[in-house]
Amino acid sequence: MVMQYPHLSPLLQRVYDAWRDHLGAAIEAGVADGSLDPVSSVDEVVAIILAFIDGYEFEIATGLADGDPAVLERRALTLAAALVRPVNP
Repeated sequence: MVMQYPHLSPLLQRVYDAWRDHLGAAIEAGVADGSLDPVSSVDEVVAIILAFIDGYEFEIATGLADGDPAVLERRALTLAAALVRPVNP
């Protein structure tokens, strides 16, 4: 989309930065308090989660997925649990 509408690039970058910062801070807090054990670096885990969110948004936008919030939540929690491995769930 940004290639067709380059004026959107700064806005989209701010959105990505906000998500990256928010998710990274949450994971880092869990690592610091011993409740999370990520399978990789925090940056790598955040990148994977953001890619999941992007892919799911695309599926919903194109009609490939029904957009059921309960399904999205279940899948997101499954992915997050695999990536950050809660220490004492």
